[in-house]
Parts: sequence; structure tokens; C-alpha cells
Amino acid sequence: MTYWGWQGTLAELAACDNSPTTDGMLAEWVRAQQPRASDVPVLVALFAKHDPHLQEAGVELATALIRIVSGALLHLEAPLAELAARDLDPYVVEALVELLEHAPSPAVIAALAPRHQDMLAPRELPPTPPSPARFEHNRMILRNRMPQPWLRLEQLYAQLALTAGPTPAAHDLAYLPILEHRLGTRGWEQTLDALRTRLRR
Repeated sequence: MTYWGWQGTLAELAACDNSPTTDGMLAEWVRAQQPRASDVPVLVALFAKHDPHLQEAGVELATALIRIVSGALLHLEAPLAELAARDLDPYVVEALVELLEHAPSPAVIAALAPRHQDMLAPRELPPTPPSPARFEHNRMILRNRMPQPWLRLEQLYAQLALTAGPTPAAHDLAYLPILEHRLGTRGWEQTLDALRTRLRR
């Protein structure tokens, strides 16, 4: 394996503890892959890594697999939910949101909802500059933009609520407090009415 222009296999990537190449090169490599159903164990291994670059790669490859192979989510849902329940880098959360936008997984939604962050809440500047947020094993993804995955999730939750209508499932009730907080509502029926009112504006 070479540092620049890495050309390894999915199995070789899953054998790494840290990304074997640069952030940009890894992203290009991931986009070039065509995962197969037989790659599910490899993707699950990537979800379990501590390096967020590898976690993100695993989720992006899972999204590609779900688009290619019918029923792939059934084999990925439980390990994806385990990943979603962890303390994740915002870019990994963003990758999970992109997956959910394509294939809303009740288990993943239920795991993410309790960890939701209100990105519109007012924040006071600390008296001293804060240290950068750190995640598991002090690894983090550094890029020249700040992702806003939690806002995208709120938009997805609103769409899912409208689709669910008057009979919410368990995972709908998991994200209900998030929509209630954003809309100033209480209860499923009132929240649904508020979302419908917004649509008519």
C-alpha cells in the first residue's frame, strides 16, 4: 500500500486501524468502489473502528451498497445502530444522515435521536478559547467546512412525521421531542398539525 493513490481492497481497508492515505484520497477511493453483498462483514468492521475517517468510509460504502443491493439494509441496520449510538465526529453523523435520507432505518433513527444536538441554540462565548472537540481516542476529521448534520436530521424527521401521519411508529416517537422543541408543540398530533401548517405557507 502506498500513501498517495492508495489502491487497496475493501478487506485491506478494514484491516487498518487508521486511514492508510489522505482524507481526500480516501474519499476518492470510496467513491470509486462498487460494494457487493459479500462485503457486509467488511463494512461492519469499518463501523467498529475508532478512526472517524474509516467509520465515515464504512457508512458511505454502506449507502452505496443499499442503493445497489435490494435488502442490504436488513444486514447492516443493527451494526449501523450500534455505530449511531456512539460519540461520533460530525462528518460521520453527516454520512449517517445521507444514508437515512436514502433508506430511513428505524433502528438507526432511534439510536441517533437521544444524541441530538440543537445547532440553533444560542451559545455564549467562553472567557478563554475552547479546545477543539475530541472524540474517541482523540481522533477527528479536519476539513475546511463545518457540517450541520443535526439540522439535516430535523428536516428528515419532519418528512418522516408527515409520511407517518396520525399513526407514529416507535422510531417516530423517538424523534418527536426534537420536533416538539423546534416547533414549540406538545404531542404527536399538535406537532403534525404544525408541520402541515408550515407546508401550506
